[in-house]
Amino acid sequence: MDFQKITNRIWYFPGDPERDWPNIVAFLGDDKTLIADGGASPEQARQVQKALEKLGRKADYLVLTHWHWDHSFGLCAWEVTETMAQEKTVALLEEQRNYEWNDDALYWRMEQGIESEFTARMIKKEYPDLSRVNIALPGRYFTEEEEIDLGGLTLSVRHIPCDHALDHTVLFAREEKFLFLGDCLNENIYCESWHYTHGRLAVLIDRLRDFNADLALESHGEEPLGRVEFIDLLWQLQTVNETVRAAVEGGRTGELETLLEEAFERPLVESDLELMKACLYGYYQ
Repeated sequence: MDFQKITNRIWYFPGDPERDWPNIVAFLGDDKTLIADGGASPEQARQVQKALEKLGRKADYLVLTHWHWDHSFGLCAWEVTETMAQEKTVALLEEQRNYEWNDDALYWRMEQGIESEFTARMIKKEYPDLSRVNIALPGRYFTEEEEIDLGGLTLSVRHIPCDHALDHTVLFAREEKFLFLGDCLNENIYCESWHYTHGRLAVLIDRLRDFNADLALESHGEEPLGRVEFIDLLWQLQTVNETVRAAVEGGRTGELETLLEEAFERPLVESDLELMKACLYGYYQ
């Protein structure tokens, strides 16, 4: 697998949905190279490193978008000048580092709601021998925002809490107007019913719009989004979020599908219904 070009300075290594591997992004400055996310395992990390060599590059910096295993468990396989993450990410990884990693312990954490069923299943798939899990900690943390100059390419690394992860960070390449979203648009998966909360999703949408990005990529997205596609995605999220809020507050949840069809001016598709349920579930957690 090779890196795929987004712009001359920004490339991504495609993830593998069968293994829950995320996309890994390489930011290529004139002087330095930064990698966004460490990967799900040393195996993914090594594949990314080999692909990076084909671009004639070696990583100087590595930034984690958040603490979840598929973005961080490969960190141990990277040798870079500096690794960094938001301060909550470091604390959560340190907590995971102290866990017991065996079948019984993973099952117990899942039963206690510490680990989601989906996450536990995918970790076990990636690590049949759980004793091989090796959680490395970033060398440095930040609180709200870092600016990194790679030489001709300036990155804003910004903490934006979201339902998916309160420690979540996004990366914006100013000169390319490219926004790496990580998993910030995903639901909270550490619960019985995956969901969004109205207030947190509303703030997230506003903050993402403020970047005025021309290009965007999600960690588990199939391909980069252009400006119009990204604006439309945020509009859809906002429309569902606000329609569900109005229906709940107005006692009209039984009419939700009709209300959304009126808002979209078209019949609903499966993804609309899934989003509607995720927004609705947030009121009953």
